[in-house]
Amino acid sequence: MMIPPSIVWAWVAGRGGWGVPIILPVVLVWPVAVALWLAALPVLAVVALALWRRGRGRSLLLGPPAVFRDFCALRGFRLDVSREEKISVRIGVI
Repeated sequence: MMIPPSIVWAWVAGRGGWGVPIILPVVLVWPVAVALWLAALPVLAVVALALWRRGRGRSLLLGPPAVFRDFCALRGFRLDVSREEKISVRIGVI
């Protein structure tokens, strides 16, 4: 089952070691994204039918679900980057 991430957080720290957390509630974006997807679906279907003979229609229809699947795969992703004790960046997807 594919469950999309609900929170993306980033933490940036300077020389002193203290940082500023940035929390992005992605779960609030999903209703807007679904509404935009449903609004664009008829136009996408017409364009896919027009491009079907060229071989681009199938990739146009299967592209957005593949992007959603890849975004769902980011759940649990963590990235820690630091450079010579000057700056530290941590990003996590929950």
